[in-house]
Amino acid sequence: AALSRYNVAIALSRFRRFADARDFAQAALRDFKKFGAAAANEVEDTERLLAEIDQGIQEQGS
Repeated sequence: AALSRYNVAIALSRFRRFADARDFAQAALRDFKKFGAAAANEVEDTERLLAEIDQGIQEQGS
């Protein structure tokens, strides 16, 4: 489920639907964190995606 949510977040962000993308990315991050060290790379990637989404939200608001 976490990987699917992550992929949906990417797709939504490409269509500039940042609020929805953020919701999916946050859900993915919560899911990945449940796996602990085994999902460290996925957690890092998702945190990076959230930063990009937040930047998109800021740019959209300008």
